[in-house]
Amino acid sequence: MAISSFEEWKVEYLENLANKEKPKSAEKIILQMSNNPSLPKVQQVSLQKLLQAEYKKYCITCNLKSDLEAENAKQKELIRRIHEVQAREAKKTRRQRAHELITIGSLTELIGFPKDRGIVAGALDYVLEKIREDKNFENIIKTRGNRIIKDREDEKTARRTKKNQPESAPDTL
Repeated sequence: MAISSFEEWKVEYLENLANKEKPKSAEKIILQMSNNPSLPKVQQVSLQKLLQAEYKKYCITCNLKSDLEAENAKQKELIRRIHEVQAREAKKTRRQRAHELITIGSLTELIGFPKDRGIVAGALDYVLEKIREDKNFENIIKTRGNRIIKDREDEKTARRTKKNQPESAPDTL
């Protein structure tokens, strides 16, 4: 809402008061006084002061509304940014979880384990039961698993190294 000059505001204000169905008592006085061309000087000064007070209230209201709109816009922007950050974090968490699940799932392929959900669930349940019974069993299983993973990584490294080595030149004699 733009603040108009006092004179522009006064014309619009008086028109609005004239069209108002139920003006308040102070508004009735302003209307009566502004419609009286032969108003004594003292009353003209009083009318002017009344109108200036109303104009001041109008300006304060305009400023408050624009300040409120600016603050609301800032708040909306902050909320939008928060939602963006939350969405990025949720996406990152989903990706990490998916990566972890894929990595764990790929272990079944690494050791040639059947891809049957029932067998996998049963085997994992059985191993957890054994771990609960014997805490050392967890160390045995972990050591065995780490050895399998290391052997696989060593095989991959050896294949890559062999693949990247230049072939020796044939003897030409």
